[in-house]
Amino acid sequence: MPIYPLGTIMELVESVSTGSVPMKVSYAYDDLVFMEHNAFLFQFTPELDKVLLHKNIDAKIGEIEEPIAVLKAAAAGKGITINDGSLYRIEQADDQNVSIQFIKKEQDAQHDRD
Repeated sequence: MPIYPLGTIMELVESVSTGSVPMKVSYAYDDLVFMEHNAFLFQFTPELDKVLLHKNIDAKIGEIEEPIAVLKAAAAGKGITINDGSLYRIEQADDQNVSIQFIKKEQDAQHDRD
């Protein structure tokens, strides 16, 4: 199993977290990094200087555009590229587990139009 640069992502998030754009990593599992309030999450890629940013289908996209832009700019300054991923849906599977469903790109375009 690869060793992902979780500390780098956590430092990046902390460095841009402000009163107007509060962000915090809440949990990491395997290649996924969950953000507090679950509006989006990061996914590590095999290229350690690149991560995907997936948006929660239930998030208000207009409200998370600014924090995402701030993160992308700060990441670029640290040599990290944040690429757009897809949309995802997260649901409680049972008392201790959640289920994540990633939604294909074709469906993403439809969500953006809604």
